[in-house]
Amino acid sequence: AKDKQLWVCLLEKAHAKLYGSYHALQSGSNLEGLVTLTGYPAESISFSSDQGEINQGLIWQTLFTCQKAGFLIGISCGQPEISEQEYEEIGLLSSHAYSVLQVRSISKLRLMHIRNPWGKYCWKGDWKIDSHLWTPELIEKLKPPKCDDGTFWISFEDVLKYFNKADI
Repeated sequence: AKDKQLWVCLLEKAHAKLYGSYHALQSGSNLEGLVTLTGYPAESISFSSDQGEINQGLIWQTLFTCQKAGFLIGISCGQPEISEQEYEEIGLLSSHAYSVLQVRSISKLRLMHIRNPWGKYCWKGDWKIDSHLWTPELIEKLKPPKCDDGTFWISFEDVLKYFNKADI
């Protein structure tokens, strides 16, 4: 365990015992992890709809309010119309879970600070570390990461494009 974080291994062992084996832990969902970890109910918010348009404003407000209230939020990559290659080119992993660290509104910008728990792969879209979009004022307010720890800022519009749901 990195930096003496033994509790993670113990939690994984308990989870494997609960589900019968380590093999049973090969995959899962953010939602399942949140419920198991906290014991509290969790909810999924889909970023797509079979009935047409989604209410982006409502989704943003929900994410913003929940993050402000201190709720844990995870988002999942995996829009069916985006190829594995396109995900790779943009610096994301399809069928992968990411943690939401911050949800911020600054002027008319809606940005999210995201973390890849694997700590690698750098976001290569708008708001990447060397993007022309970073003004000195935004750098001061948001302190963009260096991309070596798996964290990055991404626009809400790109979240809706590349991710398929949020689990809260």
